[in-house]
Amino acid sequence: MINSNINLNEGLTRQMTVYTNLTQEIIVTNTDKVKLILNEHHHIIKKKIEWISPLGIFISVLTTLLTAKFDETKLGISPQIWQSIFIVSCIASFLWSVRFGINAICYLKRGTFDQCIEKLKIDQNILPEQQ
Repeated sequence: MINSNINLNEGLTRQMTVYTNLTQEIIVTNTDKVKLILNEHHHIIKKKIEWISPLGIFISVLTTLLTAKFDETKLGISPQIWQSIFIVSCIASFLWSVRFGINAICYLKRGTFDQCIEKLKIDQNILPEQQ
């Protein structure tokens, strides 16, 4: 029969060096505060990316305007009116893109994960009771 009394702890500790870095921070808060902070974080992230859709529309309308030949009447609308519609749409989508682009630049350094964690930590420094 095989000896089943092998002490792994002793054998392992003689052959290896273990380094530990287990310091942790614990944040204790309530659900309402987490919801408020995550809602604000979501709002900031939305502000950072809302320029993408207007820019996509601007590029599409601009490409159509540059490549289309407005020489036929479609849906009872003359070619000049079609061209005017696309020009106005192009200008409007460009201005829309610029507006949301400026918003994105204003929110560029906000809404990081570390900032979200720091907001959770505010006024949460509770010292354990001394015994």
